[in-house]
Amino acid sequence: MNPELRSIVDNPAISTEQRQALARRGVSTSDPASVHEQTISMLRTLGKGRIEDLTDADIQKYIERNGNRYSDPVLAESANWICPDDDWLRLLGWGDERGWWSHVLDKSIAANRPDVQSYAQSKLRELDAQP
Repeated sequence: MNPELRSIVDNPAISTEQRQALARRGVSTSDPASVHEQTISMLRTLGKGRIEDLTDADIQKYIERNGNRYSDPVLAESANWICPDDDWLRLLGWGDERGWWSHVLDKSIAANRPDVQSYAQSKLRELDAQP
C-alpha cells in the first residue's frame, strides 16, 4: 500500500463509515498487507488490477485456455473471491451462496488469510441485508 494511502487508513479520525468504504474498495484498515501474494499473483495472471474487477467470465476463459485442475493455484485462489453459480453450488453440496461464503470464511480462518476472511464476511453481510 502506498504511504499516502497508509497514512489515511491509519488516521484515527477516520469514521467507521469511511473505513467500511475503504474496505469495499479492497483497502484493509487493519493490515498493511491487505492483499495476499497469492491473490496478487492470480490477478496478474488474469490481467486484473483489483478484486472488484474479477468476474466469473475471467475464470471461465482461464479454464478454457488452461484446463480445470483443482491444483492450479489461480483456480484455487479464485475460489476465495468468486462464488460458483447455483448449479455448481448444488453439485458441490454447498446449497447456496451463504453456504459457500461460510465455507470460504472457515477455510480462510484456518489458513490465516485476513484478506479472504474480510471479503467472505462482507459477502455474508450482503446476504443478511437482502430481503
